[in-house]
Amino acid sequence: MSKLAICESRIRKEQYIINSYYQSDYVRLQVLKTLIAITIAYGICLAGYAGLRIEYILDHVMQLDYKKIALIAGGGYVILLLSFFFISRHLAKQKYKQTKGVIEEYDKIIKELSSMYEKEESDNELEERGDTKINDDFTDF
Repeated sequence: MSKLAICESRIRKEQYIINSYYQSDYVRLQVLKTLIAITIAYGICLAGYAGLRIEYILDHVMQLDYKKIALIAGGGYVILLLSFFFISRHLAKQKYKQTKGVIEEYDKIIKELSSMYEKEESDNELEERGDTKINDDFTDF
């Protein structure tokens, strides 16, 4: 029982939710959320930088090299996206495996406890019927 209580204290609601997914689905969902968040954050950063440089942009609107700007901004975005893709994928796999291990340990303890209760119930039923088991250790007396 104490093992069960310790194990239950380690399991959070989030871990039950993670365990409800297949590993591939969970990893894809986490990666997708990361990529969406990175896209939004990168857009906000670009808009903020453009807001800071708006005076220069408006003064030189005809002289700017838009291909170079797009290549630099797009390249930075792709590099950032790829790096966060791999980091997010690795962390999601690691978290899923860790959660799976905790849940499997918990299930194992539950099964052991359930079998103990079943054995105890069957022993109680035998005692109620009067079919008590004779213990071989006490037959010598």
